[in-house]
Amino acid sequence: MTLDEVLKKHPLPFELLPYQVTDINLLAKYPRALLNSCVGSGKTVEATVVALMREVPAVLILVPPILIVQWELWLKSLNIGKVLAYEGGPSAREKMDLNVRWIITSYGLFRNDFDRIFKHFVDTDVLTLVD
Repeated sequence: MTLDEVLKKHPLPFELLPYQVTDINLLAKYPRALLNSCVGSGKTVEATVVALMREVPAVLILVPPILIVQWELWLKSLNIGKVLAYEGGPSAREKMDLNVRWIITSYGLFRNDFDRIFKHFVDTDVLTLVD
């Protein structure tokens, strides 16, 4: 999907800045990429738009624990599908349904629950974003 198609289907609550459009179009060209920008430059927005352009069935977002709620609120504000904040104790996480498009978790929980997450997504294209 092109950037224009994504923005028509999922309008953002603001207009992208020219450098963000450039970054997004560049990132979308590669199967793997690193986005390194300063705080407040819109990396979350850019990564989300690139993920939408990829049209993969699952997006796994790995973040420090303090950013889980921020990412969750951002994604839910866009109305782009089911969002799961994968957090809590082991028994709570075990009950969580991983059949969603967007999963946000911490690096530590991903490491702890790697086997479960890997088994669930072993035959699925997953885009992984690390913030």
